[in-house]
Amino acid sequence: MFDEFRTTCLDNDLLLLLTALVVDSDPETSQAAAQAAHAFIARPEMNLSNGSEDSLSAELWLIISEGLLVGQGNDVIRSHGLSLWLRLLSTRSCHPIILRWLRKPEYFGLLRQILQGGTPEQQKLGLAIFRLSIDVSSKTSSGNDSSDSRQIAHHCSHYLKWATVYETVVLGGYLNQVEECLPEFSILADSTSPVDPSWMMVLLQAAFHSQVRGSIAKVIATWVMQSSQSLIIRADVAGVDFLRLSWLPWAATGALYISSVAYRDLDPVCSHGEAVSGYLEHLIVASASEPRLLTDVVTSTLRFVKAQRHQVTFFARAYILEGLLRGLELSQSDLDASCAELLSDICRVTGFIEVSQEYMTFILLRMRALVRETRASEVNQETPNQSEASSSALAPDHGSHEASNSKQPTVREMFLNVSKSECRNLSGPGLSNMCKEMSVALNEDDAVDPNEVSFMIQAIWDETEIQDYLREILIRLPKFILHKRVLSLASQHANVIEVCRTVLSELDDLSKSRIYAFSALARAWWYAAGTRKFPPNLLPLLHEFLVIFAKTPPVPKADFKMEAIIADKLGDLVLSRSYEYYYDKPVHVAYAYVFLLLSSISQRTDSTQFCQSLLDELLDPWISLKDSTAVFVPWKSTTQLQVILILNEQVTSSCAEDEASGYLQKYQHVLSLEQNPRYRYLLEWIIARLLYHHNPLRWNILRQQAECDLSNPKYAASIIKLTLLLVQLPDADEDFATELSVQLTVLAASIRVSIRHEAHWTIPQLWDLAQSRSWRSIIDNEAFKRLNKWIRGLEIFKEPPAWRHLDGLDPVTDHNLTHLVSGKYLEIEPPEMARSRYRDFEEVLHETQQA
Repeated sequence: MFDEFRTTCLDNDLLLLLTALVVDSDPETSQAAAQAAHAFIARPEMNLSNGSEDSLSAELWLIISEGLLVGQGNDVIRSHGLSLWLRLLSTRSCHPIILRWLRKPEYFGLLRQILQGGTPEQQKLGLAIFRLSIDVSSKTSSGNDSSDSRQIAHHCSHYLKWATVYETVVLGGYLNQVEECLPEFSILADSTSPVDPSWMMVLLQAAFHSQVRGSIAKVIATWVMQSSQSLIIRADVAGVDFLRLSWLPWAATGALYISSVAYRDLDPVCSHGEAVSGYLEHLIVASASEPRLLTDVVTSTLRFVKAQRHQVTFFARAYILEGLLRGLELSQSDLDASCAELLSDICRVTGFIEVSQEYMTFILLRMRALVRETRASEVNQETPNQSEASSSALAPDHGSHEASNSKQPTVREMFLNVSKSECRNLSGPGLSNMCKEMSVALNEDDAVDPNEVSFMIQAIWDETEIQDYLREILIRLPKFILHKRVLSLASQHANVIEVCRTVLSELDDLSKSRIYAFSALARAWWYAAGTRKFPPNLLPLLHEFLVIFAKTPPVPKADFKMEAIIADKLGDLVLSRSYEYYYDKPVHVAYAYVFLLLSSISQRTDSTQFCQSLLDELLDPWISLKDSTAVFVPWKSTTQLQVILILNEQVTSSCAEDEASGYLQKYQHVLSLEQNPRYRYLLEWIIARLLYHHNPLRWNILRQQAECDLSNPKYAASIIKLTLLLVQLPDADEDFATELSVQLTVLAASIRVSIRHEAHWTIPQLWDLAQSRSWRSIIDNEAFKRLNKWIRGLEIFKEPPAWRHLDGLDPVTDHNLTHLVSGKYLEIEPPEMARSRYRDFEEVLHETQQA
C-alpha cells in the first residue's frame, strides 16, 4: 500500500511539474514539456487517486489558469496549455479532477475569454474543451431520472448547439453556412433559451474578430440590428461590452456607409447609417425601463465617440449620435449628469466639415437638454435657434444682398481699394464680402470700366486660389462672372473675355471634384444663355461648358454623397439649414438647368450653326469607331447621347435632305456597332426624330430591312424597331405600313433568334395600329391576320421579359425632356439612375419666372 501511495504522489508531483513547464517557460521547453505530459497522462498505469484530489485539482487549476491568463504572452505557449487541458479532460482517470474544476465559476469564465478573443488555433482547442466539458457534465447527471437531470440534459443539448453555431460562424468561414444557421442563432438567443446571454455575447464578439471574414461579420451584425435588442439587455454588462468593443467599431466603419449609399427619388440615402441609427434608437427605448443599463449604454457609446475622435468619420458620428437622441426622446428618458461632460467634450472636437459639425452640435445641444440636474434656464440659453442665429454669418449668400446703413461702394471704389492695398483687403472674409459687393455694384453702376472689371475678376480669382477654393466663393463666382454686365463688357473687350475664359475653364475643372461648383455654374449659365440672348462672340465659352458637361457628366464623389445626406438631416432639424444653405441647388436640379438650357438654345432659329458645331464635336468619336465595341466603353455615356438627341432636333429639322441623309448614315453606322441596349434605344430615338422631319428618307429604312444583314442580328432587330417607330408617326401612310407587314411576315421566320423575336413582338403592335387607322390592306390580309393570332397565343408574348416593358417609345408623345432624363428606358440592364425629374424642371421654370 505504501508503494502505491508513493507512486501516486510521484505521479501527482510530476504532473504538476510538467504542467508548470508547459504554461510558464520558453516555447521550446513548453513544447517538450507538453509532449512529455501527453505521454505521461496516456500511461494506463497512471494513478492520480489517493484521496488528495482536492489539493491536486486546486494546484493544477491554479497553474493552468494563471498560465493561460498571464503566462508570457506567447500564443504558442497558450496553445500548449490548452492542449494539455484538453488531454486531461479526455482522460477518464482525470475526471475526478475535472469534475472539481467544473464546479469553479472561473472555469467557464476562462473558456469564454479564450473563445472570445483567442487565435483560431486556441479557439479550436477551446471549443473542443467546451464540448468535452458539457459532455462530462451531462454524463455525471445521467445516472438518475430526476427532473433536475433531465433539465441539465436539456441545457447541455442547447449548449452543444451553441458550440456547433460557434464553429460554423467563427471557425468555418463559409458565408452560405452562416446564413443557414441564423435560425439556430435566433433560437439560442431567444429569451426562453437555456443558453446564458453572456455565452451569446461570446459568440457575437468572436464573430466580429478581425480574423473573421468581413462578409460574415456583416451578416451577424445585420442579424443583431434586426432581432437582438432584448438579448443585449438580458446580457447586461456583457451586452454593453459587446456594444462597446465589437458592434460600435464595426458600425462606425466608413466603407460600410459609403458602399450602402443609394438614391431614393434622386435623393441619397445611406442604408447602413439608417440601420445603425435605428438599432441604437430601439436599444435605448428597450432599455429605458432599466436606468442603470440605459446609462451604461449611453455613456459607453459617448465614450466611444469621444475616444475615437477623428478616427470615426463625420457621418458615422452623426448617425450614432442621431440614434441616441431619437431613442432618448422617444422613450422620454433623462440622461445621467455624468453624460454632460462627455457631451461637452464631443462638442469641442473640431476639424469636421461645416455641415456635419453643425448637425452634431444641434444633436448634442438637444441631448444636453435631457441631462438631469440641468437648469431649465441653462438649457434655454443654448437652444438650437440661438445657435442658428450665432452661426448665420457662415451661410453662403447665393445672390441676396442685405441692405446696410453703409453706402454700397462702386466698382471704381472697390478697384482703387484693392489696388491700393495690393489685394490684402481680399484676405480672409474680405473675399466673400468683395464678391457680394461686386454683384450689387454691377447691377447698380451705370458706367463700368472694362479694365477695372477685368482687374477685379483676376484679383478675386487669385485670392480664391490662395484660399484653396472655398466652397462659398465657388458658389458665388459663376453668377458674378456670367453677370449680364460682365458679359456685355466681354463681348466688346478682349481682356475681359480672356479673364472670364480662364476662370470659367478653372471652374469647369473644379466642378469634377466639387459638385456644388457645377450646380452654381449650371444655374449661372441658364440665366446667362437660357433666358436671354447670349453675345455671339462669347458662344465658344458656352460651347466649352456644354462639351465638358456631355463628355464628363459631373457626379458627386462618395464623401459628398454623405455630406448631402447629413445636410438633408440637418434641414429636417432646422428648416433654415437645408442642403441649399450649404451647397446651392442639388445635383439633379443642376442637370435640369443644363437640359433646359440646351432645349432653349436648340429652339432658337439663330442657333443652328452653334448647335451643329456642338453636335459634330460630340458625334465625331462615335463615328470614328470602326469595329463592334464592348458594352462598356469608358468615354461613352448616356448623357452624351441625350445631349446629341436635343441638338439633333434643331440641326436636322431645318437642314436640307442631302445633309439629313448624311447624318442618317452616321447614326446608322454608330447603331450598327453599338452593343449597349440603352445606347441603342437613344440612337433609335434620334434616327426616328430625324426621319420624322424628312419623310422621303423613311423608305431607305424599309429597303435596308428588306436586305436584312443576318451577320449583325442586333442591328437588324434595331431596324425592325425603327420601322415600327416610323409607322407610328402621324403622317405615316398605308403603303409604308403594308410593305412593312410583308417584310415582317418574312422576318418572323428568320433563322436568327433576335430578328425572329423582334418581328414577333412587332407584328401584333402593327396589327393594333392598322385597326386604329383602318388600313384595310393589312386588316383584310388573311395570312397576316392568322400570323398575328398565332403570335398572340405564344407564351413569350403573353408574359414578355421585363425589358420589353422598358424599351417602348412613341417618337412624338415621348419626345420630351422628362422622358429623356427619367424615362423607364434607364432601367434597361445595366440600369442607370435618372439625372433629373419633372418637378426639377418645374422648379427651375418657376424660379425663373420669379427672378
